[in-house]
Amino acid sequence: MNEKVEQFRDRLPAVVGKAAQVIADNPVQFGLMLCGGIVAGAAARNIVKPKTIAEAIALEVLLQAAVPYAVSWLLDSGVLKMRIRDENNELVPFEPGKLKVVR
Repeated sequence: MNEKVEQFRDRLPAVVGKAAQVIADNPVQFGLMLCGGIVAGAAARNIVKPKTIAEAIALEVLLQAAVPYAVSWLLDSGVLKMRIRDENNELVPFEPGKLKVVR
């Protein structure tokens, strides 16, 4: 177990740096996703108007699932076009179907 924690701790700075690089390379796209989530949440709360805490929690749980699904759909359909850096450190279009899992 300690070995896995050590590996995680060693990889963490590189992963955080890569995530920051992706956000820095796509500021408009991430801004649209963030604002879209806020607007979708506000619209849902205005439409549903939860009256009890249970209804409010249920709505928030639904939004926690629906907003990432919507963002995923926007990326897959090509409405939002993301760019990532390749091995030559050049920006290339992000294609979700060609994503390789790195462990």
